[in-house]
Amino acid sequence: MKLSGVEKAHALFNHKVEYSFRVEANGFYDLHIEASSDSDWGKKGNESNLLLVEVIGEQDIAFKYTIVTYMGDNPYIYSLYLGFLHEGNYKVKISNKEVAVYKRTVVTIHNVTCSESKLSTRETLVYEHAPVLYGRNHFSHYDNCYTDTPLALLYSITEVQNETITIDYHYIFSHEDEGTPGQLLMAKWGRTLDIEWCYGVTLNSKTSEIIEAKYQGPHHEVRTFTGQYALNSKRPILQTRTTNGNFDHVINSEYCFSIAPEIEWNPHTDSREWFMKERPDINLIMIKEAERQLVENSAPMNQIVSPTNYLYAYCYTSSEATNNVIDFTYQLRGKNVSSSFDFHDPVYGFGSYSDTYPNFTIAFEVDEVQKCLPTMHVRLLQGEKMIINKIEFFSLREDGVLDLVYKIESPFMLTKENSIIPIGGISNE
Repeated sequence: MKLSGVEKAHALFNHKVEYSFRVEANGFYDLHIEASSDSDWGKKGNESNLLLVEVIGEQDIAFKYTIVTYMGDNPYIYSLYLGFLHEGNYKVKISNKEVAVYKRTVVTIHNVTCSESKLSTRETLVYEHAPVLYGRNHFSHYDNCYTDTPLALLYSITEVQNETITIDYHYIFSHEDEGTPGQLLMAKWGRTLDIEWCYGVTLNSKTSEIIEAKYQGPHHEVRTFTGQYALNSKRPILQTRTTNGNFDHVINSEYCFSIAPEIEWNPHTDSREWFMKERPDINLIMIKEAERQLVENSAPMNQIVSPTNYLYAYCYTSSEATNNVIDFTYQLRGKNVSSSFDFHDPVYGFGSYSDTYPNFTIAFEVDEVQKCLPTMHVRLLQGEKMIINKIEFFSLREDGVLDLVYKIESPFMLTKENSIIPIGGISNE
């Protein structure tokens, strides 16, 4: 539904705009704000603006959320998850907040709408328990206005036993300032985005009763959630605490994100990075932040070329192949290189994917894709054997779109005795 008061675009700087809408039936709702700003996520000091959004119900109960306008002058629909709303009349007030970490510019509100999420029984549980996230305030009061901003929320569901399920929530951040260096992020995870498990809740799927709730604290410690829930809800309130995307239930931040869990991930069929195939908007922010922060980074392990100069290999393996490690060897600028840099260090492990999920993504720098593929081999670095069911290779365009350039669809096996196979020698029949 379109909100009352959106008859024309509003340019926001020092004033507020106010809209109103009516909810005709109880349900889970999202607010969609189409906006543009005189900012650019790729330019230091002019990365974004911060919108303060106040949603006020009939009992004058107000919820205050914020939106970072990371898309700059490109009109973009920023969605704000409002949670469960009761039937009634609501007001929305939007202002352009002045903060010290950037040069505030004009934000134009082009349109504002509200929609009810049509959810299955299972999806209702996911939305009911989705976290509220306060922004990071490590380097400044408003770190996420210029770095490591939360872009999306994905979830996975595990069947525990009869009528008992666990829902795990993972935030997708534009980057992580500290933690895994940029070169290893690409080599191990196929992205400079930071995808962090935030919160897991085990519950009765029939009654929604919480059996156990945990979250990822600093130093990757799994902690029991003992914090507060958003008013009249089961939505835990957390805050990004560390510069590598870990969380805390103690809140001392001044700005808050509410993102709907719109992306489902099934670890048995896809890698966590599957959404990059369908979300060029997320990829675009990854590109801009990497080019701003990493291309000329002073730390050698953090320095990478633009993500548009990488090839992205989506690898699908048999579940029994977990804990094995592969990489790719090929030619780059006339030299024989490997996607893992032949790197191994006790702190980071291999310079390639080495976690336990059977499906994963690896990215590596190339000069020309078509020249790279004929020289490429896939290699087993660790393990007795690995069965690879499929590999898809993508290139990344400047607009964030991933283009499929080559794929292997026939399963093949790597073993200690036959540990390296040319890509061109694998049949697609």
